[in-house]
Amino acid sequence: MNKYTGSLDELKELVGGCGAEGEWTDIPYGHQFRGRDGAILNWNPKKGRIWFQGEHEARERLDRALTEAGGTAEAEAVRRPKAAVPVERPKVFVVHGHDTTTREQLELILHRLGLEPFVLANTGGGGLTIIEALEREIVEPHIRARFGIVLLTPDDM
Repeated sequence: MNKYTGSLDELKELVGGCGAEGEWTDIPYGHQFRGRDGAILNWNPKKGRIWFQGEHEARERLDRALTEAGGTAEAEAVRRPKAAVPVERPKVFVVHGHDTTTREQLELILHRLGLEPFVLANTGGGGLTIIEALEREIVEPHIRARFGIVLLTPDDM
């Protein structure tokens, strides 16, 4: 059980009904139950979040007992692993000249660093100038590029 939205008295009843013995105390962000077997249950009533601490077997036993006693679909849904959310890699706006080899090497380095290079030549450009494309990537509310690199090579002089 990772979520609980009832009252403190109801939670105390639920814990007691599971056969757990121990002491309840108030903590800065909510309430805590310290079981005599070493299990610790923390509850943040504002967020409805429950988490366990203490000896592994004791906390697992208390968690399992509460989940079975609560028997709610919400508790079971919380225990199921969530689907991985794709992480958006930070974008880097790349301004470049005509040296494609150097640009491709820079793109490779950025990919290896876990960054996503934004190269206007690779996007088709959409008829935008470099300044217009840069504005689209860095202006609120949809800031996409975190920083930029201007690649200068001898052919740009």
